[in-house]
Amino acid sequence: MVLEVAPAARKVGSARLAAANRDEDALAELDEALRNLRSVEGDEALHAADIAFHAALARASGNDMFSLTLDALQPLLHRLRRRVWSGWVSSGGNLASIVEAHATILERVRAGDADGAAKAMSDHLAQARHGLESPTGGPGAG
Repeated sequence: MVLEVAPAARKVGSARLAAANRDEDALAELDEALRNLRSVEGDEALHAADIAFHAALARASGNDMFSLTLDALQPLLHRLRRRVWSGWVSSGGNLASIVEAHATILERVRAGDADGAAKAMSDHLAQARHGLESPTGGPGAG
């Protein structure tokens, strides 16, 4: 499963490094990505905005490997996001809590709190795991 150890560790590492390496341009890009994530309507726009936020976070990390890995995994991640978000909602979660998880990641990055950014990303990935493990989020969903 893509959300297992190595990719998850990269996402957590990306958040940690983004907090350590943030600059004004990176924060502006992340702010814009979060604004877009909060304002979009429809599944495709929501997925595109989610991808854009995580791509901005990878760039903010200053580690090109995070961006390259994310780019390479996009087709698979797109399918997984559909299952995650569907499973999350069907199990009683709401999309607003997923969007706000991104806001928490950004808050910790902005504060330069590497450990807090890593924890916020870990918490967000726990949402994703929960969505995938729900009856409508598992294999064959989406």
